[in-house]
Amino acid sequence: KLSTARTASVTCSLCTGANDPPNTAILIPTPLKTLQTVILLSKTVRFWRAVAVSVVRILAGYFLGIIAGLAGALLSCNFKLFRDLTAPVLRLIRAVPVASFIILALVWIKSGALPVFICFLMVLPMVWDNVQNSLLTVDKKLVEMDDVVLEVEDDAIREIAKRAMA
Repeated sequence: KLSTARTASVTCSLCTGANDPPNTAILIPTPLKTLQTVILLSKTVRFWRAVAVSVVRILAGYFLGIIAGLAGALLSCNFKLFRDLTAPVLRLIRAVPVASFIILALVWIKSGALPVFICFLMVLPMVWDNVQNSLLTVDKKLVEMDDVVLEVEDDAIREIAKRAMA
């Protein structure tokens, strides 16, 4: 039996890679080596520039997904044919793993635009479905209330949307 101290020593040496043969860090770097490298890189302007570019690409995909999801949901609420045609595509996007999209997209899309595309594909069906379901389940009595009580059209739309989302 190993003593507690010996077990802790073996565990620490495994975690830090102290007993690793040479060149194994090339395949799988240890957590400590990874942290040291991140700290070293974080001192450079090039690192922060790469981080900023990545964040901008991710946010671009996110906002494009929101805009397209809102537009698609509004169209599918107003046109049943459009909803019927796009439903299988949305189901397919949700069903296919992200890794598969990345591999397929690398064939057609430049690597710089890939984060935008992947974020767009992940956000689009969520926004589309949630907005579409919210709009389709608006209580008809609220719409009737709009005709009777609320006089200003903009306020009526906001009021109905607030109550539907609550």
